[in-house]
Amino acid sequence: MPEIPDLEIFSKNLNKRLSGKQVTDVIVHQTKSLNVAAEALTEALKNATLSEVKREGKTTHFVFSNQQVLEVHLKLMGEFDIVRSETEVNYKILSVRFDEQDYLVISDSRLFAILTLNPKPVNVPDAMELTLRYLSKQLKKKKAKNIKAFLIDQRIVRGIGNAYADEILWESRISPESLCGKIPDNAVNTLFNAIKVVLKEATEQLEEVKPDLIKGEYREFLKVHHPQKKVSPTGQPIHCKKIASKKTYYTDDQQCYN
Repeated sequence: MPEIPDLEIFSKNLNKRLSGKQVTDVIVHQTKSLNVAAEALTEALKNATLSEVKREGKTTHFVFSNQQVLEVHLKLMGEFDIVRSETEVNYKILSVRFDEQDYLVISDSRLFAILTLNPKPVNVPDAMELTLRYLSKQLKKKKAKNIKAFLIDQRIVRGIGNAYADEILWESRISPESLCGKIPDNAVNTLFNAIKVVLKEATEQLEEVKPDLIKGEYREFLKVHHPQKKVSPTGQPIHCKKIASKKTYYTDDQQCYN
């Protein structure tokens, strides 16, 4: 599932290719993925100009000149494509044509993706806007929760998924099975810094190796969350175990607080 680094690159490239263009056609292929009727979505988008594409947590927001916002949550298998003909893409949910030329096609082979017209504001901080005060307060509030489950809970902090939670915890040397209420202040500070550093560096690395990316995942540079890697950069064996219902990668040099 795309996480903050992936979605940052997707948004940047979609913005570069589509911003300033007018919607000239809207084709709804699957209504079950929408929060409104196909006619309502078409009316909201047709003839509007795309003002901006931006990431919000684990979703992508398409902001239009008429104040309409289309939120896309790709979930596990959703994809963006920009093509000359919408017939080039399978498993289509929505096709939006710009300037009578290219189509932006949103597809999902499993139809799990969710499209929301004018989503309600969310009062949960994005991981890149997280404050140390908020993080510390939430860790105390969720003291019996393990830290892996905490980091991927979008009701607590938005944008972090399974892969980057493992990378953040390895960077901070905190075991994914640590209880939130047992993590000492110095380790919380380390965790806070690791969240920002890991996500920022991953975005930069991804942009360097896949500068035109608008779909898929590229995770070759990850340090521990990688099924083919057996040893961490510090030489420790990488273990894999289901934690918080997710396949989790970690090493023995990550301190367990419980």
